[in-house]
Amino acid sequence: VVRDIGNQMQTAQGSVDYGIQHLNTPVLLVMGHTGCGAVKAAMGDYHEEDADIVHELDPLLPALETSEEGEFDSRWAKNIQANVDFQVRQALATYRARIQDGSLTVIGAVYDFQNLYGKGPGTMVIVNVNGETDLNRIREEQAFRRSGAKEIESHLSRLGE
Repeated sequence: VVRDIGNQMQTAQGSVDYGIQHLNTPVLLVMGHTGCGAVKAAMGDYHEEDADIVHELDPLLPALETSEEGEFDSRWAKNIQANVDFQVRQALATYRARIQDGSLTVIGAVYDFQNLYGKGPGTMVIVNVNGETDLNRIREEQAFRRSGAKEIESHLSRLGE
């Protein structure tokens, strides 16, 4: 388990590499969570924070939609999911060979404290598998066909779908 601000690859790369390269973990789970303070902070002006916090928040910016249209909480929730997708893309670029040979599956998920996905508060919601965000295609993923499809189905969702 590697825990870091904004569930990001860039600032935890060595720890993630260790698990993949030396422990040969077959699953890399990138898990964000609703109400993520790091994403909320990155959506605003955080440059008055300590340099170490700024250093941790800056890598989140490419993932975030910066438009200020619409309700803040809705934009925040979408940015949390977008950040998970971004971190999965980072992992895909880094571990492409392992993913292609089937020895690694990268799963993006959101721990939904607030029931924003409608599956119940405290549910882990899978939003991305190996870069795929289309729920129908995720259902067809080899990793999911090996598992209990009914159990996994109850965890698949994306905001706005």
